Amino acid sequence: PELIRKTTSQAYVAPRNAIEEKLAEIWQGILGMEMIGVEDNFFALGGHSLMATRVVSKLGKTLEMKIPVRAVFEHPTIAGLCDYLTEMIMDTMDESPAVPPNEYINTDETG
Repeated sequence: PELIRKTTSQAYVAPRNAIEEKLAEIWQGILGMEMIGVEDNFFALGGHSLMATRVVSKLGKTLEMKIPVRAVFEHPTIAGLCDYLTEMIMDTMDESPAVPPNEYINTDETG
């Protein structure tokens, strides 16, 4: 682990939530590294565009949503990508059609 930390300029910061944990797990598998911190830069660790494509593919399957590859380029840290994904999830929830109250409740006492 000490040798791995020497390849980055950031001190190790462990994942703080489930999305960061999943991102760290995916990055570790794709980059072939251990102990990737949430402030480590994907590209500084040796990541490139093909690896970024693999990241969003695996993450998209996990979260069941389409994630653009550019997200990794615009948010190259786990913390930054987690913030982006959280916002994306919240936006998706805001866009969900609301069910009008009592629209689908059977008010007929016989049935």
